[in-house]
Amino acid sequence: MYGGENQDEISRSKLEGFGWLNTSIRKTFFDDFEVTLGARNVLDITRVNLSNGQGGAHSAGAQSQLLGYGRSYFLKLLYNLNF
Repeated sequence: MYGGENQDEISRSKLEGFGWLNTSIRKTFFDDFEVTLGARNVLDITRVNLSNGQGGAHSAGAQSQLLGYGRSYFLKLLYNLNF
């Protein structure tokens, strides 16, 4: 039922600035084999503060917002088949 004391309020929040740093290195061997080694989210950003300290729609008053699960690494191997 609408109205009464238990009405939800809508408020605007703003996230602080942030940036993820991704990096990779690629090396080619014998013109057919390529290796790429890299990392995503090198700065290990997982949470970012909210500017007014109020939570979003799903956070019930949280002071920060979850954005990622941390740093990850990858290795890519590519072989070019020439027929």
